Amino acid sequence: MNERLTDVDFSNDIESKELPSYQLTVVMHRHGPKVGVAGPLTGEGRERSQEVFDDAYAGIASDTDEGVDVVYSDLHLVDPNAKRAKETADVAMASMRQRGEKVRSVTTDERLSEGQMSKHEAFIESLGGRSGKYLKGWMELEQSPIKGVKTGKETAAGVAEWMLEKIIDLQQRGRTQEIEAFSHGPVLAAFLLRLEELTGQSILPDNWMELSPMRSHLDFLRSFNFFTDSKNPESFSVNFSGKKITASLDVLREMAGQEAEVEIIQPRPLASGAEATV
Repeated sequence: MNERLTDVDFSNDIESKELPSYQLTVVMHRHGPKVGVAGPLTGEGRERSQEVFDDAYAGIASDTDEGVDVVYSDLHLVDPNAKRAKETADVAMASMRQRGEKVRSVTTDERLSEGQMSKHEAFIESLGGRSGKYLKGWMELEQSPIKGVKTGKETAAGVAEWMLEKIIDLQQRGRTQEIEAFSHGPVLAAFLLRLEELTGQSILPDNWMELSPMRSHLDFLRSFNFFTDSKNPESFSVNFSGKKITASLDVLREMAGQEAEVEIIQPRPLASGAEATV
């Protein structure tokens, strides 16, 4: 049964009890090069993804013996052609396993998607156009005019809500968790832009919107790192492109909009036979 976001205590009253030792690391990746504006990975996209992840995982051991958790956008369940995040996750998992890294779980989550925005060309053009030019207008929307398409704030709220769920679980149970998450350019952009807005700090280059942001700074296979642990249980840090923001968990709570009527969607586990093959 789905819980309501308003029913979940994101504050967790951490000062009233001793927390178990925990650590959460999330690497949020954009998928590899795709076919057209909304298709699956190209052949080159698969090759580039394999090169990137082979290099990334070479000689790097996980901080936990339990293995890495993998999660990716569920957009392919809405549009079977839009499987680029899943395909990129498949390539990454194959690279992990080849290097002896254990994949502890594989799930899919709708909160790692901006919805079917890429299928609505007129909507994107009305906000400024492709190559990320629409991002400013998209982030300013208070309500989406199209069913199945999220606003930028709603997209960022979903990511923040998902992260808070992971943190609360670790604060209750205690352990080290590493998550490799696979999503889409607008999702990464929405989270980072909202983070900048709520903290007043900068993590994207000052002139990034004057360029082609999706190509210049949020290109295929780019990623940011999210980290928090029991040593500083009321703060988190985000690293992207050599820059870092450290902030209170209250920022995530505000981003998630815990007073809003938003459902917490439980991640959808995959059957063992459905785990990725490359």
